[in-house]
Amino acid sequence: MLQRESSFAKEALRYGLIVLVLGFIVFPIAWMIITSFKPADAVMVSPPRFLFTPTLENYTHAIYDKNFLFYIKNTLFISVASTVIVVVTGRSRPIVSPVTMSATAICSSSSCRPRCFRRLR
Repeated sequence: MLQRESSFAKEALRYGLIVLVLGFIVFPIAWMIITSFKPADAVMVSPPRFLFTPTLENYTHAIYDKNFLFYIKNTLFISVASTVIVVVTGRSRPIVSPVTMSATAICSSSSCRPRCFRRLR
């Protein structure tokens, strides 16, 4: 009976710590997303306002006035181009071939290993 209560306490402590750590991770992201929907005059007020009328004004300003789509297009071009270059110029065979793996498996002792790898070259 005592052990069951102890395991319940351990589980409660474990889940409490998980919730605490998750809160530290999720809170800044949630705060950033919520703040992006605030009007411009409500973003930097102190103390912060939790009740506000959401608006898409910040998103329209970023997309149309600050040319955000140009930067997204540039980022996509660079990432796709670098991925294509890496895929095209990459190695055509794996670094560890099946022959090397089988020789390593056969020659497991340290005295046999140099002889096996010499033979593979």
